[in-house]
Amino acid sequence: MSLYVPSFAESLEMSRSLGKDSDAPHQWNELVGGWSFLQGGGDILFDTSGYGNDSSKISTTGMDPATDWGTTGQRGIPWALEFNSNNKQVVTPLILERPWSVATWCRLAAGPGVEVLFAQGNLRSAGLMYNHNETTWTIQDGSSTYDFNWDAVDTNWHQVAAVVEVAARQVYLDGAALTPESVVGAVNPGASGFIIGGRAQGTLGWGGDIGAMTAYSRLILPSEIQQLHEDPQAMHRRRIQPFPTAVVAGGNPWYHYANQAAIVG
Repeated sequence: MSLYVPSFAESLEMSRSLGKDSDAPHQWNELVGGWSFLQGGGDILFDTSGYGNDSSKISTTGMDPATDWGTTGQRGIPWALEFNSNNKQVVTPLILERPWSVATWCRLAAGPGVEVLFAQGNLRSAGLMYNHNETTWTIQDGSSTYDFNWDAVDTNWHQVAAVVEVAARQVYLDGAALTPESVVGAVNPGASGFIIGGRAQGTLGWGGDIGAMTAYSRLILPSEIQQLHEDPQAMHRRRIQPFPTAVVAGGNPWYHYANQAAIVG
């Protein structure tokens, strides 16, 4: 009698049906946006959360799909988009409401000035930016901004995470919490689509690169942020779903997470 051994995809599907996930047992909860960037090309940045928060065509928001996709040489984030202009951004339909958390991999430009990593529309509702002049990461949360010091700025790849709820706001860099500096009030909240690499005004755009990004409608824990630091694709491997034919035909034919696991090691 032979022993049947299920494939990776079958095992993952069975674990899902049991409400378990060997890759990330908690982090699938309330994941509302998951952009792996593993497609490595194409005019739409696809969301793997299951909520349909695919971007609009990036060619209509200042990006050039032919030149702005690039390889990173980084384990877990093999592909990224280059944002080197105020007019370049990726727009999705996601609406973030408190509590929220966003974790991503990115690389800053050399400065000076301010770079918006992500924003809810015009940045007056939710978002995160880096201020080269003040050497601070700044969370935008409705009526206030919250600054967190980071003097050791460089242009290397880093994981950055922001978590926001009514009584707590924190920025993490490579899994470690940064020191809060100040709080400034008096801005008007506003809601619009979730923008990666800029804000609705088309100014203060991100100057470097952005890779894997996940967004949650809850406060994620430091241990979860650390897991995403160790395995940037933990969330995206959780879902078995092929990319549309247009992306596969574009030269990056990975069809489900069994292939993706081979990519990220």
